[in-house]
Amino acid sequence: MKTVLEGTSVINYQEVPVDYFETIEFSGNWKIRIKPGRVCKVELEVKNDTLPKPSSENKDDKQTFIADSESDVMHAKVTAPQLKRIIGAYKTEIYMQDYPSDSILIELRDSSLFTGKNNEIKNLSFKTSGNASIQVIKTL
Repeated sequence: MKTVLEGTSVINYQEVPVDYFETIEFSGNWKIRIKPGRVCKVELEVKNDTLPKPSSENKDDKQTFIADSESDVMHAKVTAPQLKRIIGAYKTEIYMQDYPSDSILIELRDSSLFTGKNNEIKNLSFKTSGNASIQVIKTL
């Protein structure tokens, strides 16, 4: 288990087993942080010494995590070498920083939010429905 200070909160994370993926989907009340790395890795927040058990599936290089959108916020950290598609639905908040890629499609549905900061993406595409929000920041 790894402990991380995020803002004024201390969050404990534990890695969960995942196979290789190029697409990742989170549905439900999630706060996701995405960063580049050499291997695919997902760490979920541990609350009260209990690892959440969202529905999880990996099929055709797509890793999916589904939780109840009315549940408490769940945190996850994602590390991946080559994401081609990121999907957020039902209140998911995605934060991605310093990610290099040739092409990524971000799909947001139903009050989801994407914030990208200092990413090096040649072709960045968005597909939205519902009350989705997008914020892309480049600092010099």
